[in-house]
Amino acid sequence: MIGESPHSEPGALDEIDNGTGPNTSDEEFEPIEAIAKYDYVGRTSRELSFKKGASLLLYMRASEDWWEGRHSGVDGLIPHQYIVVQDIATWHGGEHSAALLRC
Repeated sequence: MIGESPHSEPGALDEIDNGTGPNTSDEEFEPIEAIAKYDYVGRTSRELSFKKGASLLLYMRASEDWWEGRHSGVDGLIPHQYIVVQDIATWHGGEHSAALLRC
């Protein structure tokens, strides 16, 4: 990792890779925007790399430490500690916001 970084690294990728594959729910959510707080270099092909200040789209929480999202047209995992989520309180209103915040 280059430059600034949070005090602790996100959990290992295998913590969220439980073999169930991507979410195939019929429910579709509007992605929410996040801004990168730090540079991040993905450690696996599933993790996205990005620079501080990059705009990211978040689809859903994959675990306490990770989001499923998109950057520069590529889908992958984004570490929560490296981003600032924009306007999370209005993300699809009460039920989905409450579920998201419990993650």
